[in-house]
Amino acid sequence: MYEQRKYMKYGNGTETRYTYSPNRRRLATLSVTSPEWMGIWYDFKRMGW
Repeated sequence: MYEQRKYMKYGNGTETRYTYSPNRRRLATLSVTSPEWMGIWYDFKRMGW
């Protein structure tokens, strides 16, 4: 929907997953895992609203 990327797998085994807020279609979470290094996690949290 809205041409938003949900999953990407690269040739080196790295995988990236994206989730979006259903109301505003903003990036909500981004996680990256790789066989070569630790995973990275991004989580968008509203503050002060």
